[in-house]
Amino acid sequence: MVAVACSVFNTAQADPARDLSRCVQHQITDLGYNPGPIDGVIGPQTRKAAAQLRQTHPLRGLISNLPPVDRYSAVSWCRELSRLSATAGRYRPALDVPKIAVDDTLGIGPRGLVKMSAQSAMGFFRSKHSIRLTSRVEFAASNSLEGISTQAKTLDSTTPPRLSHLRDWAKTGCGRKTGVTGVAFNTAIFFCWPLGGSHNKVWANLIRKEFEHVMVHEMMHLVQRELAHEVVPQRQRKKSQSNMGPNWLVEGAAVLIADQYSRKTKTQTRSYFLGLHRRASANDVTLFELRNHNAVPENRAYYAATLATHVLAQRYGTASLFDFWRNVGIIGSAERAFAETFGLPLATYEQVFEEHRRSFVSLIAYAQGED
Repeated sequence: MVAVACSVFNTAQADPARDLSRCVQHQITDLGYNPGPIDGVIGPQTRKAAAQLRQTHPLRGLISNLPPVDRYSAVSWCRELSRLSATAGRYRPALDVPKIAVDDTLGIGPRGLVKMSAQSAMGFFRSKHSIRLTSRVEFAASNSLEGISTQAKTLDSTTPPRLSHLRDWAKTGCGRKTGVTGVAFNTAIFFCWPLGGSHNKVWANLIRKEFEHVMVHEMMHLVQRELAHEVVPQRQRKKSQSNMGPNWLVEGAAVLIADQYSRKTKTQTRSYFLGLHRRASANDVTLFELRNHNAVPENRAYYAATLATHVLAQRYGTASLFDFWRNVGIIGSAERAFAETFGLPLATYEQVFEEHRRSFVSLIAYAQGED
């Protein structure tokens, strides 16, 4: 388990743009440059100091791929500037003790379950994929629609529109007799666990594996959002729009990485691949149909999405999945980032996958590098 340290500044203000911009300003100062006042606003003086840093710092090669600093790219600057100094990393908002909203009348089980699962998931991303969250994260959990709505209101990041979307999810995700469900909104993750149980340590241990699996899945969505510079809503897009890429890849990667956590190295085996192929071949849903936001609503769609993502991970390496979202953040276009990362247009890969998907032998040959 990895302990969550406390950063040098805490904030109850629900404004990730200011938190991350303030982080960058602290780091630039720490590195010997003058970004102006530490006010959480990326203005001319901060941009000038960032440009000077990129031109003159001895380790500037480590940040050569960063786009110009602004309120959207600040999440990457905050993460990457940590590599230039032993002390710059202390300014990451993610180091704040995470806020956990649960019904404390249930006992110590729920809070401990969320805390330990979050630490385990963060440790996994750090040790397995060299990924550290940058934004301040919040968690809320309950077993009912009413409970999750109540807990959500205590989080700093909850806004009326987000609460409305959360309730829509909770209507189907909460109140179940079995199964843990989760959803990520920007920098917060919400969970509903099964009804019943005494909510003590024994109860927590019984559902811990499943809860951790869901935690890693939803945390992967936070990672995707950070790498793609989607933490701060882009002004030129509607709230319903996103630049995260095709939804089959967004969800498929979350499933694959969570399976990797739960199954250790078994996601690299032929049997795991075969199991995905059998399930995905039982339907005719195409990747093109799964491109749009919220287009992966059923298990049959998840199987197809995960299989397509697994083929990419096998052919190009699991690290390429994270590189894709990094490239989204750098380039600003998911389709261009896909071509840059995987060497072919998104539409071409979708077509190739559909051509191979019915034959396990053909698909695994393609995954292993054959054309």
